[in-house]
Amino acid sequence: MANYPQIDDCSGVWKLKDVNTAVQGGYWRLGGSRGLCAGGNEGDVGGSNNIDFITLASAGNATDFGDCSNAQERTGAISSHTRFICDSSDSPGYTGVEFVQFMTTGNTSDFGDHTATRYFTGSASNSTRGLKFGGETGPSDSNVIDYCTMDTTGNFIDFGDLTQARRSHNAGAGSPTRAVVMGGQTPSSVNTIDFIEIATTGNAVDFGDLLLGTASGGSNSSLTRAVYAGGQQPGASNTIMAVEMSSRGNAFDFGNLTRSSNHVGGAASSTTRGLFQGGDPSTNIIDYITIATAGDAADFGNLSVAKYYAKAISNITRAVIGGGNDGSNKLNVMEYVTIASTGNVTDFGDLSGVRENIMGGNVSSAKLPINPMIFQDGSKVVQVLHPNHQMHTTNNNVQFMDIKSGATTTLASNLDRTQTTITLTDGTNFDDTTGKFSRDASNNWLIKVQNETILYSSISGN
Repeated sequence: MANYPQIDDCSGVWKLKDVNTAVQGGYWRLGGSRGLCAGGNEGDVGGSNNIDFITLASAGNATDFGDCSNAQERTGAISSHTRFICDSSDSPGYTGVEFVQFMTTGNTSDFGDHTATRYFTGSASNSTRGLKFGGETGPSDSNVIDYCTMDTTGNFIDFGDLTQARRSHNAGAGSPTRAVVMGGQTPSSVNTIDFIEIATTGNAVDFGDLLLGTASGGSNSSLTRAVYAGGQQPGASNTIMAVEMSSRGNAFDFGNLTRSSNHVGGAASSTTRGLFQGGDPSTNIIDYITIATAGDAADFGNLSVAKYYAKAISNITRAVIGGGNDGSNKLNVMEYVTIASTGNVTDFGDLSGVRENIMGGNVSSAKLPINPMIFQDGSKVVQVLHPNHQMHTTNNNVQFMDIKSGATTTLASNLDRTQTTITLTDGTNFDDTTGKFSRDASNNWLIKVQNETILYSSISGN
């Protein structure tokens, strides 16, 4: 497809056929509509097998989605635009993987098996391929990287090895093409940064080093830059470090959080702004950064209570943070912020139960901007405007809705089933032959009345 828009330049002129091919090919990125929260620790009962879901654009209590096959609290998740994929257990000896379709509800189905048993893994994905890396096997740490094609089922396949065996609490970030693995524990905190090209296979390559050995920080990214904040060094840290994902080299000093925090699980981002919510020692602080501009984090607002072990899911406009621990009790609270603004959180609703360290994922579905297409008379080319498309999968769909010709009017009287003519209050342009409101190939016009589309071939007055 010629001259297709780049990730950071989403406006252009293309043939309709090429636009359709691009949409079906999944190169328009979307913001998320539905978020899932799965597993976690419920306190005295241990791990949970619950799956809840929310609609990110609205507020309200989480709705029961279904169940995982086993209770779990120490596993990670990956997702495409259609599927949420997680391990079937965090117990030693398990290799199973299971999945759900985002826009349905129900219990998980078997996906396949990992190449090795482990938990506390890291994860990364683009919209088609998901990877799990590192982890703890019980007696030792793992260097295994394995992957799957998320919209199929089957066993994970060996991808290669990390440069250093380490368990999660390593932060993964990525662009559509590259995954970057930062820090981790062996069990001491390490400063290693690895990278892999997601579409290939092979051992991870040394990217560079973090400024300090760090684990359990929070990470977010734009399409080009990955940022790692806070964490355990071994005490709680306020350091923010960043790398440019398309190149290699040591992390650079981005700035500082407004506080020192470990277990910064409430990290979320749009394509331009990153948030870091809560942390250990228990805090209610929300910090934000502009990812493209190095500097200290600024105060965004506050959570409703101080908490850690909370998890966030987000689309490009809204971040929802759920669960966590306030130092005395596990929580079921969900609350949200609009990423582009500042201010304290707003109550979103409640999870189905109190939980911490939940797994999260979100599906993408969004509308184009209002009036996104510009047509030219007599041309087969249309200009399509879709900033921040964020779509990179072969299963995306763009729906064109509420498209109007520009020729509008009202009926002069009610219609009944016996009538063979329609009387309009104004028939201007309804017999237009200039091409602005074009006829079809058979010289007929179409008029839409509520949900009915009527074909007509001539007009006399109104």
